[in-house]
Amino acid sequence: SASVSPGTADPKDNCAVASVSGSRADGGALQGSYPIGVTAITWTVTDASGNTASATQYVTVRDNEAPTLTVPADFSVNATSPTGAAVPFAVSAVDNVGVTLVSCDPASGSNFKVGSTLVSCFASDAAGNRSTKTFNVSVTAVGPQLVSLMQYLLALNLPNGMNNPLVNQLLAVGDGSVPQSCTKMGDFVSMLGKKDSNLTDAQYSWMLNEATRIMNVMACAPYSSSGQSMVKRRAPGFGH
Repeated sequence: SASVSPGTADPKDNCAVASVSGSRADGGALQGSYPIGVTAITWTVTDASGNTASATQYVTVRDNEAPTLTVPADFSVNATSPTGAAVPFAVSAVDNVGVTLVSCDPASGSNFKVGSTLVSCFASDAAGNRSTKTFNVSVTAVGPQLVSLMQYLLALNLPNGMNNPLVNQLLAVGDGSVPQSCTKMGDFVSMLGKKDSNLTDAQYSWMLNEATRIMNVMACAPYSSSGQSMVKRRAPGFGH
């Protein structure tokens, strides 16, 4: 709605004017808020002899204000599979009248490939006013995930007898493209299990979760505690 002062009718008569009155079609007050759209006001004038005349005034309220759209800042997530990661995000919009549609491309929850993807979002209202915004989603590949895992491991300052073998396995993985990558990650997980008495439960769980996700991204066969070698399944874009 909008606050409107419609003025008043200006009658002229050969005799004295007795009264002038205005009536809104929607029954609202003349000096009040008018809804979006067209509101008719009927003005009636009466002279001293009881003669009357009327005229109609139309008040039009237009919605020219676009919705206010809020999108996330650019952010990064780790790939969780050879094809990237399903990425949820939240966008919102408010409007002086009402938002009719909010949409993004790609949509929240879509699978984003490794690398940077531009997300375009828009919000519109019933009057056709529209706002648009964009942000970037970066999906991190195997290499940076391995670096993050190694940095975490080194920051623990574990005894060399535990630290060095674990680091060596991660170094042998490289960027995940070499043939022995899956085997070396399996060896890393196996060593964690054998040496977990030197780790807190939280430290062990964090590194195990990181290693498991990295193996999923490299399309490794499920890890087997029996010590069997793992074989990398063929996955487009990851070392093939």
